[in-house]
Amino acid sequence: MAFQFIGALNLGDLYSAHTCAVIDQAAGFAYFGCYRIPGKIVKIDLNTFTAAGAMTLPANHDILDGATIDPANARAYVCGENRFDHIYKINLTTFDVADLEEANTGLIESECVVLDKAKQWLYIGDTQSPAKLRKISATTLDGGAYLELPAGYNATYSAAIDETNGFVYFCTGAGPSSIIKIPVADFTIGAATILPSPISTLRSMQIDTTNGFLYGVNAGDPASVIKVRLSDFTVVDHITLDKGEGYSYQILISPETNSFYVGIFTVPAQVVRGSMTPLARVDKITLPGGYIQANSGVIDTPNGFLYFGNAGVPGFIYKIEVEANPIGFPQHIMMLGIG
Repeated sequence: MAFQFIGALNLGDLYSAHTCAVIDQAAGFAYFGCYRIPGKIVKIDLNTFTAAGAMTLPANHDILDGATIDPANARAYVCGENRFDHIYKINLTTFDVADLEEANTGLIESECVVLDKAKQWLYIGDTQSPAKLRKISATTLDGGAYLELPAGYNATYSAAIDETNGFVYFCTGAGPSSIIKIPVADFTIGAATILPSPISTLRSMQIDTTNGFLYGVNAGDPASVIKVRLSDFTVVDHITLDKGEGYSYQILISPETNSFYVGIFTVPAQVVRGSMTPLARVDKITLPGGYIQANSGVIDTPNGFLYFGNAGVPGFIYKIEVEANPIGFPQHIMMLGIG
C-alpha cells in the first residue's frame, strides 16, 4: 500500500500559516485559508499541483480558522476570529474578492463551520465561555438562530455534520471537554458525551456516515484519536499515538480504504496512518527536513492523495500518496480551529 511523501509546493511568505482547507474533488481544486490579517485564500490545482489563484480579504478583515464547501453550487464558506467575526461566502467560479459576500455572525472568535448542503444552512461555533452557536442561511447569510450552551461548555474548536440523519456535532474545550449533539430540525441540545481521559478538545472531527461513526483527534502530546458510535452516541474506542506524535489539528478519513490520517504539528512534519476498524495506529511518514508542522488538510481518495498545508512561513502545501479508491468517494468537508 502506497504511503509516501511526493513533494511540496512553496507558496511564499504571504500565503502561509494554513489553518483551514476544503476540496472540490470533481473540479480538481483545493482551497487553503491562511492565518493572516487580512485573511488570504489560495487555490491549488490538484492535477498540476500548482497555485491556480489567490484571494486577499478586504483590509483588516479576519484571520481565517474554519471552512466548508458546497461543490454543487460552486461556493465555499470561511469564518474567522478577528474583531469582525464574519462569515464569508466565496464564489469559486470567479474566485474574485469582488464577488465576496460577508455577514457578521454575532459570535466571538469563530473557529468552526459546517454546511447542511441539502437545506442550505450553515452552523458556526465560537470560543466564548460558555460557547455560542449560530445557525445562518447559506443563501442569504442571515436569519436562523442562536444557541448558547450551558455553563461549563466552553469554546467550540471543531464541528462535523451528519446530513443523512440530521445532526450537527460540536466539540467543546475544558469544563468538561465534550461532544455536543444537536438536531438540525430544532437547533437544540440533544445530548452530550464527555471525552474520556486523556482526551480533551478535539481539534478536528470527521463523520463516516455509511458506517455510523465519528472520528476526532486532539492536540495532546502525544495526540489521541477517538471513535464515537453515532447510533447511541457512545465512545467505543480511543487510542494514543506514539511519543513524538503530538499536537494534531487535522484528521482525515477514508472509509473506502478503512484508513485515517493525522497531520502532526512537529518539526519536521509527520503524517500518521491508522485503521478505522479496529481503531489502531499503523505507521507514519516523516517529511524531509525544512518541511514543518502539517496543519490543515484534505483527502482525495479516488486519486489516492492527501494535501496538508503547513503552519509556518513560508507557506507550503505537502502532497502525500496514499491508497486510492478509484470507484470514487464523496467530497469531504474539512475544518479546523486553532485556539
